[in-house]
Amino acid sequence: MLEIQRAVLGDIDGIMKLSRETWLDTYGARYSDSAKERILAVWLEPTGLVVAIQDPLAFVAIARGESSEIVGVLSARLTSAGRPPKIHRLYVLPKHQRRGVGTALLRALIAECPNAKSVCLEVQAGNQKGLTFWLHSGFAETGVEERSVAGETFRVIEMERQL
Repeated sequence: MLEIQRAVLGDIDGIMKLSRETWLDTYGARYSDSAKERILAVWLEPTGLVVAIQDPLAFVAIARGESSEIVGVLSARLTSAGRPPKIHRLYVLPKHQRRGVGTALLRALIAECPNAKSVCLEVQAGNQKGLTFWLHSGFAETGVEERSVAGETFRVIEMERQL
């Protein structure tokens, strides 16, 4: 049985472990070991997660599996100043992918924003699993941008889903 709930501060260690494992599974082959560690130090910095969990304009939800293990996490910025919610991260443990976890987390975000007209996100170009998931979830490509993190530059595909 899958349970979706808002993250609390006590979930941080589980979220960090899940995020690292999932990120390495998705992107690990693309980067050198030193680049991986630099990127993870920026993207998985725990202070940012603490702030997001406590921020009323942010949404951090977790999915718990049958053993109460955190098997998925979604973080997003909620609607503000007329802008749509923006998904920052969706991570699902590899062994739990393609089992409805990501879809359940996405539904929870949409339920949290009943007046939103759309939801947007960026997915790294080359993340075929992520791109396929988002396309199957009704998102369409709206643009391409270049981003830099920890000295590594990569392209991201901007996507949006009308609600």
